[in-house]
Amino acid sequence: MGKRLKGWLIKLLAAAAAAALLWYLLPLLLAPVSGTLAQAAAVCTGLSFLSPATQQMVAQINDTDNREQGEPVEPATSQTAETDPALAEPASTTGDTAQALAAIADPADTTPQPAENTATVAQQTYREGSSSQYLALDSGWVRNLSGLGAEEVLDLSRQELPFDIELNSDQPQVLIYHTHATEAYLPTLRTWYGLTESFRSDQDEENMVAVGDVLTQTLEQAGIKVIHDTTQHDNPSYTGAYDRSRETIRHYLEQYPSIKVTLDVHRDAITRDDNTIIAPTATVEGQQVAQVMIISCADGDRIPNFRQNFTFAAALQQQAAQLYPDLMRPILFDQNRFYNQDLTTGSLLLEFGSHGNTLAQAKRSAVLVGNSLAALWGAGG
Repeated sequence: MGKRLKGWLIKLLAAAAAAALLWYLLPLLLAPVSGTLAQAAAVCTGLSFLSPATQQMVAQINDTDNREQGEPVEPATSQTAETDPALAEPASTTGDTAQALAAIADPADTTPQPAENTATVAQQTYREGSSSQYLALDSGWVRNLSGLGAEEVLDLSRQELPFDIELNSDQPQVLIYHTHATEAYLPTLRTWYGLTESFRSDQDEENMVAVGDVLTQTLEQAGIKVIHDTTQHDNPSYTGAYDRSRETIRHYLEQYPSIKVTLDVHRDAITRDDNTIIAPTATVEGQQVAQVMIISCADGDRIPNFRQNFTFAAALQQQAAQLYPDLMRPILFDQNRFYNQDLTTGSLLLEFGSHGNTLAQAKRSAVLVGNSLAALWGAGG
């Protein structure tokens, strides 16, 4: 009996040694296997039973497969903290866009309206203007305060873009930044606001940085390399914000000469004399979105390239109008504004809604503007 027991113990130890050796050699055995088979092996075996090296290898295979299938990965140059759930898939088709917009939800409004010290929030869709300042482009509208005649403005709107965007480049093509990063929105979708309510926030998940995050992610999913600068140039002081953002732009342009486009992402503020706040709103794919206004500055003394900037503004306006009617308010083409638009031939200021809109509405618009830019530049499929 002693010899038989000893024999069984030796066999048991040998089997255990072989199992342990196989456990640690499994990464080498799986290495030549395709990603699909590796994932199947992981499912069948159960990751909790694999060695740490095997778990890491399977995770790397899964990540590689996701990238090859076009699913989003964290952009290297973006300062985005986390991917918005609306952007789990690229929004390059109608179905994807509808899904992306629907995934961005407004929080429930649980705050009862106070009996006093409130005013009304009214939604309004801006289309063409009624005065002689408004000029119809081939698609969309422009409020022409540039000092240029209608014929020249129309001619500029039909020119080729003054720059080329290199798709799938490892060098940044677009800079998104915020001169007034702390601009914010209504916390929930409602028809009233408190007269003492603040529409500023230094929390990036609540202000213009959050909108810039969505725009950045949408462009990068379309193969357009973006730098998103999240500096709060208006905090702690609102005064001098444009001087500070100018230094930020110049820093990036010097570091990355590949940048062709600089987008200053803001929100507007529209208030009537009776304190009613106007929320410029449109409906796209069954969802409420904040209307967007492009500001293109026409100060010819300080912006020698203002005509090229306007050509870009008009191209974006017309592309968006074709894809998403009512998304865009008329372009403001104004000779009395500057906004650091002398630094490139692709410099624009974008106003995402007003302080009567919600952050969710503005984020939905960022998806649509990103899709429009991608289509304009031949990206996004």
